[in-house]
Amino acid sequence: MLFVASAEVSSLITRTLAFFAIFFAIFGPKLGGVVDLSLLAVPLGLLCLVGKQRVSLSAEILIVVGFVCAVAIYAVLVSLAYGAIDLQVVLRHFRALVSTCALSVIFYNVGRLGILSVDRFTRSVHAVLLIGAVFVLVGILSPSIKQLMADLYGFDKRMVPLRSAGLTAGYDTAGYLCAAGAFLAASLILMGRGSRYFLTFTVFLAATVFTSRTSMV
Repeated sequence: MLFVASAEVSSLITRTLAFFAIFFAIFGPKLGGVVDLSLLAVPLGLLCLVGKQRVSLSAEILIVVGFVCAVAIYAVLVSLAYGAIDLQVVLRHFRALVSTCALSVIFYNVGRLGILSVDRFTRSVHAVLLIGAVFVLVGILSPSIKQLMADLYGFDKRMVPLRSAGLTAGYDTAGYLCAAGAFLAASLILMGRGSRYFLTFTVFLAATVFTSRTSMV
């Protein structure tokens, strides 16, 4: 009984770490515009693999990393074409490359080793996106909270009464994530995962309306 209880506690801790890793990977803010908390996703994810010896790569990971490398190289070439390298752009793409490499390896092996099933991972992503959508709607209802989130996430665009960026730094970014959440919720509905996803689908759609016109389209 003690062994079973210990295994359940360990599983709960791993699922919790994975959930927060996903949250920070998607919605990690920049404190003071300098300290990027999205990078916390990497150590949190690595903790899920503690004690695992058989960490490996896949062709899909190499494709994703190659794509990010190509985007980073393109950004550097564009900077050079204008006669100067924008250090901020270079560092941002380097950060994206590092986090993409690390998180791809982490979550691939978390699934491959059976630490977190594909179904649980999908539902965790759904829950994280739902949190973002709820904050979009909360921002519409409470301008003070919207301003607080804007300051925390470095939102520097014009404030619009019926627009909210939620836990992101841009209306379009928030909208794309809400649209992705709606797509995921619709997929879970079609897979017969429960009527509660009709409610979350509605929340995602409502939140998308209050982000940007591009996202609504």
